[in-house]
Amino acid sequence: TVGPVGENPTLLTSCYETCLELVLKHGIKTVAFCGISTGILGYPLLEASQIATTIIITITTTMKIVIMEVIMEMLKINKK
Repeated sequence: TVGPVGENPTLLTSCYETCLELVLKHGIKTVAFCGISTGILGYPLLEASQIATTIIITITTTMKIVIMEVIMEMLKINKK
């Protein structure tokens, strides 16, 4: 799923929702997320991390999705 360019919480949330719907559809038990849109697309890392965490918890509990492991990789690269 391609994330939004810049800061757009609605579109970023939609990216994670789409991914989790596919997880449910295909019976996947482990899923890894990178920091969607946090690199070259410019979404602030902290805000993106908060959205990702919130939507993953919300969807997995409300849809009763059983995911054995969620791996989130949020990286910050310091530019010189």
